[in-house]
Amino acid sequence: MAVLLFHFEPNKRITVKAFDSLHKEVASVDHLCRLVDINIPKEIKFKGLYDINGEAVLFLEQEHLGKRQLIRLRFNSHDASLVEEKLMGESPNINKRTFF
Repeated sequence: MAVLLFHFEPNKRITVKAFDSLHKEVASVDHLCRLVDINIPKEIKFKGLYDINGEAVLFLEQEHLGKRQLIRLRFNSHDASLVEEKLMGESPNINKRTFF
């Protein structure tokens, strides 16, 4: 069973570290996501972290260009690689902001 550690810091890439069952670090990867805006960390809200089929699935909500966006990040739990980054939902416009 692998354990993942997520590290978020303003204006820096998301760092994901993977540890094995003996608590030894097996991987450390910095991810520069194409959808997550790392320059506005105060506008990003953590919505949930789940273990789905052995992958770590992280949900984030951010405000970008006046719209609310729900982003799903899937990480491989063995090597801390980013499997998928997907926009799950977005508010229709600036006046009708959707909260996820």
